[in-house]
Amino acid sequence: MRVVGLVVMATVMVACGGTDDSAGDTLPPTASSLAAPVVSTVVATTSPETSVASGSTSVGAFELRPVGSCFPAEGEGPAPDAPLGQAVLPDPGAGTRCIVGAPIGSGPVLGAPITVSIDPSAQTWVVAPSLLPDGRAAWDELTDRCFQRVEPCASGQIAIVVDGSIVSAPTVMQPTLPEVQISGDFTKAEARALAAAIVPESAAASGGGMDGPVMFAGPDRAVTVVEETLDGTLFLGDNCLVLTRDDQTTFVLVIWPYGTTWQPDGSGVVLPSGDVLGFGPTVELDGAVIDDAELADVTDSTAIRDEIERCRRTETTRLFLAA
Repeated sequence: MRVVGLVVMATVMVACGGTDDSAGDTLPPTASSLAAPVVSTVVATTSPETSVASGSTSVGAFELRPVGSCFPAEGEGPAPDAPLGQAVLPDPGAGTRCIVGAPIGSGPVLGAPITVSIDPSAQTWVVAPSLLPDGRAAWDELTDRCFQRVEPCASGQIAIVVDGSIVSAPTVMQPTLPEVQISGDFTKAEARALAAAIVPESAAASGGGMDGPVMFAGPDRAVTVVEETLDGTLFLGDNCLVLTRDDQTTFVLVIWPYGTTWQPDGSGVVLPSGDVLGFGPTVELDGAVIDDAELADVTDSTAIRDEIERCRRTETTRLFLAA
């Protein structure tokens, strides 16, 4: 899995490990030269070479650590000893090793809800975790230290560490970072694995059920995947609610968000926002196509599983998890 960057809204970070495509050489690992170009006014990226196990769908422990300094990878010179309480971790994509401080916070700093989606401009997957209230103070302290370039963050960089390796080390460009996104050149499965590393207890969701013909997800979905926008019209047949196209050759069974209900008079679906989706007008839904195995991430309801089996019209009937 190749992680491209940590994106923070409001032009706050520029990432390390950039490459010069014209020369084909990795930039030297110095604090002053590890900045990659800013892609737009709100997004900064790291080198696309930064990577952990490509194709992996199982990701280990996730940590955020301050970076003191980086030096050539093993075999290109001796590695200095890490100060007490710090560690030397590899950054395989940048070809360096870095002295990093202890993981920030006494508990999780990032967590649920997490959105896994595709950046429409770059067509890359983005993992957007939430900053947890209990970790906010530790996060603010770290970003302030990195902005000021003081120990243990003399380089100004925050290392994103998965399973003991640095997968990205963006540079903090302002003291307060209100919103975090991790973007990368990885598959949906790899992005979901990274989200699961941030919130490992989210492997299975409980709850969910039926309200009339409406199937809804459990209330504790830690990770929401947004892969595409599906459009069509609602169709009710044999008490099976599906989304279909005008030719009625494509049928999609929808798992609606928790809190979605069925209109008592049978005229449509009421979303958690209060909006009503009726029959006739075209409906657009953001979400992701899932398979039966992924259903465990959404609900443990046997009623929903039974309804899916009953309402499958053809082998090509898809299952769509609405965001």
